[in-house]
Amino acid sequence: MRVTGEGGEAPVETPVAAPEALIARFLSGRPPATARAYTADLEDFARSHGTTLEDAVRSLLLGPETARRLALDYALELRRRGLAQATVRRRLATLRALLGTAQALGWITWELELPTEQEVELAAAERMERERSSYLLPRHPR
Repeated sequence: MRVTGEGGEAPVETPVAAPEALIARFLSGRPPATARAYTADLEDFARSHGTTLEDAVRSLLLGPETARRLALDYALELRRRGLAQATVRRRLATLRALLGTAQALGWITWELELPTEQEVELAAAERMERERSSYLLPRHPR
């Protein structure tokens, strides 16, 4: 997104429109193996949300509530796939670190509060209950 500055100044790039720049900055200076692992984590996050990496990062930058909901949804997906808790924590930490870079750049003023294991457990139980009740009591179109 291009935004014109005050007084008709030249347009400036907003962070929501520049996820590629954030990703590049986040990965720069990292050892190659670390950069590959972070890239794989971010690509998995995007795949789990059915979108491109850039759009997934753009969504994370929309605000703390949106980012936290996306992180919780991702944690639920990782749990559904049976990944180890250490893997889930590492992948969520990658998201937090990416947004930490955005914060350091002044693009956002908030920090990502990751869901706790207890919150993921509760959300998983609620989702399972919703799925079970929708199976027992199907909704028919009107």
